[in-house]
Amino acid sequence: MPSRRTFLAGLASAGVATTAGCVGGLDRLVGGGGPPAYTDWLHRPVTATAPDRYVAASLDVAAVRANRETLPDSARDALDRADRLAGSVSLADVDRLTALGYGAPDAGSAGLTLAAKGTFDTAAIRAEIGADDSSLVVDEGTREGFQRYSYEPSLFADLRQFQGDEQPTPPDLTFGLAASDAALVAGLVLSPDVRGLAAVRAAVDTHTGAETGVTDDRAMADLFATVGDRTLAVGLSTALTRDLATQVDDAATRSLLDDADGLGFGYALADETLRVALAADPTDLADPERVRTILEDATDDEGEDGPTVERVGVARSGRVVYADLAVPVARVVDAGENVTVTDPLGTPAG
Repeated sequence: MPSRRTFLAGLASAGVATTAGCVGGLDRLVGGGGPPAYTDWLHRPVTATAPDRYVAASLDVAAVRANRETLPDSARDALDRADRLAGSVSLADVDRLTALGYGAPDAGSAGLTLAAKGTFDTAAIRAEIGADDSSLVVDEGTREGFQRYSYEPSLFADLRQFQGDEQPTPPDLTFGLAASDAALVAGLVLSPDVRGLAAVRAAVDTHTGAETGVTDDRAMADLFATVGDRTLAVGLSTALTRDLATQVDDAATRSLLDDADGLGFGYALADETLRVALAADPTDLADPERVRTILEDATDDEGEDGPTVERVGVARSGRVVYADLAVPVARVVDAGENVTVTDPLGTPAG
């Protein structure tokens, strides 16, 4: 039986998979149904530092399995490695994986929550957790039908590399887990005082309607209504979108991001199409043809095999402008392999 440590590593691998990759419908139907149901796991950040800096993502694992043969070898190898590491949780058990990353690691305050929807053997999970270092795993009882666990002591304690002017106390990295027959929720929190189980509790409470989540904010709701039905959907908060703008050299693109209240991406594995969406107040919404021009200029030097803009449009009563691009899955996987996982939330101070 895999060790508890292997089990946790499997969850972490699954989290990384959410950063790897079904566009359809007429323009008038885009975003018409509101955010997908899976967004009810996207709780509000539980750490106090930079709670407005977050990225939400969701991966249709069932669709990835169905299209496995279309994936590059490197992506299939990554799925196989994640499956081997996952212990009593097989990727075949998972239908969808949803993630929320938030905070500022460089300020010693951040978190990552993963929610897996599928069919799970809670007895096997309980046995695996208790099989290794069981005295370190605390049974936290049940909540809303979930059996909850926390890991004590911290996965990592007194992380002094995250200490600084904003965080004089070295933070800990703690872990929490909740399991039911239909969902697994894991929370990792970097903080001197907030524990990983707090993120798990927040996700469960948001899912059951006891708390409001990030899609109760209009911009995030609009983004996921526009891109959320795709194999991979990603939404960046207003603050993170503005942070991204400061890293862009092109003045036109920087201006576009500065005016936006959020940035979203949705990749459809079935037809290899990427949707890019920007949410804003209707008075600030970018003209679709301006978006087309910026994207075409950005991809001009990539030749005939580069991404091509297929259409642009406006959705959500004039609050979202979007563009659909034809992008081969191999290019998406290559781009994902070149992304540093900590970049969106900040690089830890050395």
